Amino acid sequence: MRGSKCWHCCNQDVRGVERRLTVEDLRELYEKNGQTLISFVGGKYESIRKTQSIQRCHNCCVEWQSLVTHVLHGGASCACMYRENYFLSWTTVEKRPGDPIHVYYAEFTHTITGETFYKIGLSKFKNRFGQHVGDYKVSVKIIDTTTVYIGYLREQQTITDYMEYKTEPAILRNGKKGTGECFSVDVLGLFNTK
Repeated sequence: MRGSKCWHCCNQDVRGVERRLTVEDLRELYEKNGQTLISFVGGKYESIRKTQSIQRCHNCCVEWQSLVTHVLHGGASCACMYRENYFLSWTTVEKRPGDPIHVYYAEFTHTITGETFYKIGLSKFKNRFGQHVGDYKVSVKIIDTTTVYIGYLREQQTITDYMEYKTEPAILRNGKKGTGECFSVDVLGLFNTK
């Protein structure tokens, strides 16, 4: 196998012919990223873009789940990997971990269908979305004002704790970031008044 973290390079045999990564290939690549592949969500590996894996950090023994493709591109979700600078240089957490940031929690309600989803995120601005995004009415609550690093940890912990409620709303899918931080129910209970 060639390459260290790039799945595309590692996805070719010595002749340069593409092949599907095996579970053993994945175990080797996870090890190079400082992680141990524990298992796959749903019990089986389909493809790097469709399968979520559960992995453990070698340093802090934290376990979390993410898409296989995210791990193969050097991404991770445990705090010590940030401290050890495992993340890509463009990551805000690495560049400005001590900068102030707002942790927000937003409710998006479609004005016609009533469809609702919730999003946790980080923003420098208290009014991240305004009152509407497309046909969605938006209500935002600031749940914390802290540093980028602590805010990121809180956001990631919320995502991990409520993984079964994650959703990818169409309004945020078209090239916009933040779809991985959305939930189909009010996981924090800040908007449900029923």
